Parts: sequence; C-alpha cells; structure tokens
Amino acid sequence: GGGIGQIAIGAGGIDIASASGSGKLVLVNSIVAGNKVGDAEGNMRTNTSFFDPVNSKNCFVGLASETKTNIGGVNYDLAGFKSGDPKFADPSNGDYRLQEDSPANGAGAIYDGIGNDLDGKAFAAPPSIGCYEYGVGEPPAPHTHDWGAPSYSWASDNSACTATAVCTENSTHVTNETVTASYQVVQAATTEAAGTGRYTATFSSALFSTQTKDIVIPQLNPGPGPEPADAIQPGASASANRLTIQDAIDAAAPTHGTVTLGSGLFEIDAQLNVTGGVTLVGQGWTNTVIKQVTAPNWNQNARCVMIDGGAKVEGVALTGGTIKNTGDGGAGAWIRNGTISWCCITNNIGAQHNTYGCGVSFSGGQGTIDHSIIADNTQTGGASFYGGGIGALDTAGPVTVDTCLIARNSLTSGAGGGIGIKNLGGDCVVRNCTVVGNTASLYAGGIRLEKISGTGSVNGKGTLINVLSYGNTVSGSPANYLVDANTIDTTDSKNCFFGLESEASAITGSLYGDPLFIDATHGDYRLQSTSPAVEKGATYSDISKDLEDKYFVWATPTIGCYEFNPNAKPRPDDEWDIPGTNGGIKGLDDGHGGKCVTFTAIERVGSDVAVEFHAAEIGASVGASFGLICKDNLADTETFTLNAELTAIDATNVLGTLETQTNKTQLFVVGIGPAAE
Repeated sequence: GGGIGQIAIGAGGIDIASASGSGKLVLVNSIVAGNKVGDAEGNMRTNTSFFDPVNSKNCFVGLASETKTNIGGVNYDLAGFKSGDPKFADPSNGDYRLQEDSPANGAGAIYDGIGNDLDGKAFAAPPSIGCYEYGVGEPPAPHTHDWGAPSYSWASDNSACTATAVCTENSTHVTNETVTASYQVVQAATTEAAGTGRYTATFSSALFSTQTKDIVIPQLNPGPGPEPADAIQPGASASANRLTIQDAIDAAAPTHGTVTLGSGLFEIDAQLNVTGGVTLVGQGWTNTVIKQVTAPNWNQNARCVMIDGGAKVEGVALTGGTIKNTGDGGAGAWIRNGTISWCCITNNIGAQHNTYGCGVSFSGGQGTIDHSIIADNTQTGGASFYGGGIGALDTAGPVTVDTCLIARNSLTSGAGGGIGIKNLGGDCVVRNCTVVGNTASLYAGGIRLEKISGTGSVNGKGTLINVLSYGNTVSGSPANYLVDANTIDTTDSKNCFFGLESEASAITGSLYGDPLFIDATHGDYRLQSTSPAVEKGATYSDISKDLEDKYFVWATPTIGCYEFNPNAKPRPDDEWDIPGTNGGIKGLDDGHGGKCVTFTAIERVGSDVAVEFHAAEIGASVGASFGLICKDNLADTETFTLNAELTAIDATNVLGTLETQTNKTQLFVVGIGPAAE
C-alpha cells in the first residue's frame, strides 16, 4: 500500500490485507492508478474477504484486470469501474487535476454527504472520479492570515521562549515558534551590589520580534577574608595532608580550639576524625577542597570526615569519598555528634548494601547541617539504601537540616534520593531547604522519613518548615515527599512547597505546582519574581540568613534555601529599654515561631510609653496576656490583657493599635499568649 507513484510489496496503491471483526473496505469514486509493485504497475489487491465488492463502485484503476476480483471462488465485475489513463493535467509536476477529455470526468456516483473537492469547488452531478472535480478556472485562492499581535511566554527556567500569534479572521489558525534563549551577564555582581543577567530569544519568523528578559544576579558574598598566617596549606601528598591536619585537630581538642585550612586542594588517604569540640574551618567551599583519593577494598570505607564530640566542620568542600562497608554511610561526612556549616558535599559514592547517606550520614548520632550544598552524590552498587544526599539509621537524634540545597543525588535501589531517614530516635527538623532533582527507586525521590521513634512514651517527629521539594522522581515519576502518618509533626510542620497537590495537602499552609526556578537546567535554583513560593513561608524563632548569606524576610520568608528579597533586614531586637527609666520590655518566644512578640520601636511621651511590636499569633477571642515585672522589685508584678479587636489600617497588613494603662514605670515583659496560659 504505497500510495500514488510509490513502490510496495503486494500493491503499490491499496493493499487490503486484513481488518478486525466484520469491517470491510468500500471504494467509491477513487482513482487508483500509476502505482507500482517493483517495476510493474500494480494499483490494488482486493481478493480478500475484507473488501466489499458489492458497494464499491465507480472507481478508475490503471489495469483492466483491476476492475474485477475473485473472493472465495466467486468472480465479481466491480460496478462502474474504469481502467486506463485517467489523463491528469500535469502529474510530473504534481498536478493531479483532470484534463478536459479525461474518461474520469462525470463518471462518478452520487452518494449522501458528497460535498466539495480538494480545491473547495462543489462536485458536479454526476461527479468526476478522484479528489478534484473537473472545471475551468483556477482553484480558489488560499486563505491569507491576518495575524494579531504576538504573545510571548518564557520557560520556568528562562531557557526557552515561545512566541504565539492568532489569526484575527479565524481563531483556530494559530502559529507559534519556540527558540532556545542565549544568556549573557550584562552587569556582573560584586560584593557591593547585585548584577544583571539577560536571556535573549531570537526568532526566525518575521512575525516575531526578539525578546529579552533580565534577572538579578545576587550580590556576592565577600568571602572569608584574608587567610590567617597559621592556616595549613596543601602538602606534598595525601598522606602528608591527612597527618598534618589530624595532628592539628588532636592538638586543638583539649581546648576545643580551631584548625584553619588555607585555600587549595587537600587530598587525603584516610578519613579525618574531627572530635573534641574542635572547629575545622576552610576558606569557603569554592576555595578549600578536601578530597578522599583512596579506593577502598570491599567492606571498607574511604570517607572524608567523621565528626564527633560536638565538633564542627565549616567552609570546605568534601568530595571523593566511598562507602563499601555494609550498613554504613556518609561517604562525605559521618556526623556522630556535631555540626557542618557552609560546606559543599558532592560527588561521593555509596557502593554497598544498606548504606545510609551517600553524602552525609547521621547514623548512630545527632547533629546539624546548615547552609550547605549536598549535591550529585550517588549509589553505584548494593541495595536497600536510605538517603542519596543525607541519610540516617537508628540515630539518637535530634537531627536538624537547615537552609541547605539538596540536589541531583541519586539512588538506583533505595528510598529518599534527597533525604532518607529511618528509625530516628529523636526529632528531625528540616527547614528552609530546597530539595530538587533527586532520584530513587522506592517511596520518594525527594524526602522519605519513616519509623521515627523517640525515647519513653513520646515519639520522635519529623518537622518540615518552609521546605521546597520539587522535580524529584521515583523510577521517572514525580515523588517529592513521603512521610509516615505517625511520623510527621502535624502541629509545627507548615508552609512547604511540593510538586503535587497530594503532597501539599499533608502539611498546613503548603503550596504545590511549578516553583519557577531561574535556571534549573544549569543549576540555578533561586526563584523568579513571579514564583508562588516567594515570601510564603512561616517565621520561626532563629530564622536568619539564606544560602547566599542574605537575611530572610523574617516575618514572611521565601520558601526554600534562597530568599528572593535582596533587601531583607535582620529580625528586630526583642528587648528594648524604656526611655527615662532603668526598666525595659522584652518578648519571649514559645520556640516554635508562634505567639512570638518582637519589638520594632519604642517611644516615651510624658507618662505614656508607645511600643511597636509584631506578634505572630494573638487569640482573637482572648487577646494577648502580658506579665509585667519591676526590675528593682521582682515581687512587684502586674498582669493585663489587651483585646485583640484589631482592624486593618493599611495595605501592609498592620492590624491596628492596642492600648492599656499601668502605673508601673520599670517594666519587663516576660511572656505573651492567651490569658488562660
């Protein structure tokens, strides 16, 4: 069945080989000529039970033998069939209209529903055979589009732009063009000011004009400053580096001192044991790199660092580690009791069964990782992994993961491509993290928390605050978050952003959809100005800076590890002196970001003291209850309640003014909350 002028096996034009059920092929008013099988003409093969020889009629075929058929031993002369040369107008140039003396002119059959030909002319009665009715004159002129003003839309990561135009005469006629955008730095960012980057989309169609889109390049972090004179410099060998650094750590342990590494690549041949409250600090993760270069044997490890005894690692990159011991983890870092801050843990490998954390592990311990990148750590062997980026098994807890980018980590056989924690013996808090592009084979490509149990009768809980988890997959399907119902802290978890509606419904105040990263394709997971995650987060007591060292908008932070607002200010002081007295006023936090009062201004005029404050929650029915104490006489106290009948007075969401009176001049606020408390 090759079609006109094609070469095929069986029949060059129409080959009726099979049909399902009782289906039949009926041919009416069709020209089937000039087709070949091999080098010989062959237009139709109809000798099968799937051809209808009774209702087929008035066709024009190339060979006289094709006007007949034999089906099941019965001969049929096909009604109205003609054969020979249909006399096309100019077939060599693709014009298959009919000449005036064509034997197909007016030789067709009339049937219900016959309409116009392929030129848009009405078929005659009787009609010509084929798709063109014979007639004088040129075919109707093609429709000329009158395109309206084009519209343009950018991809979420600005990597491409699509232009669209709609015909004003027929809205079903739409043309569009999508092009890849180029990028250039218009004004480089400095340590004093933000810069500007520009995406440019150039279209080939004259309908569309070149489009540009500018983005803000954040102000650069000035970095750690000059290296100290006593900073350790890279040595002649991996062994020398490891011995020099370890000796310095051991010497600093009795005084919980600091060991400083200079800039450069520090290759090591065995793990560094950072213990005894020591701080191991580098010159920033782009400047100081600790790389494990040993290839371990089976059931052995070659990790970068182990952290214990309240020690801390800060300002370095940890890479090249490998775990090959069953049930172990943390090829980049194993935190037994300590902290990692402002580090990059990348390109570490888990290669044995039951590994917990290819990048970082908290197994058997507790601690914090904050303001760090955990990216591109992978599983290369084994099975039953937990946590491609961060993992834990049977740890004492608590564990805190704060303001981290956890990206592109992968597990081929395991759960929690970004974070995977199982059997945590204390609380796990993940807040203001961006978990993106991670993959796993089970449960969740982004975050998986399960079987978290605490001590005594109180179960440990997993708390997620302002977490952005998007673009993570399990076996190619979206799967950003899965936490057991008895594990998630439904009280304090809030204001996260996920890829799926079903994921967002599990946590109060959460959103879902496309977060609109600036350029996820090239690893820029900051947010565009139109992102639905901008300033949709919840505050908490010690919220501070994002992964670019900018302050979060403390009252309404952006979800994820990057604050969008470049001009955010630090959280206001919560304690103020009352002018003209030796008294003061202070607000206390409940530790969860709720019922928090923070003072932003204070002024005394005569006997009146005006205090401006922010309160995260005030019970609408009971108001706010203050306890006041005289600093000079703690027995001299007074309590009072301010009604919460507030009305909006401007668009900035300031609710109104609360007023009360007291004769105490030396006052100290010790708490805020419902009167019943």
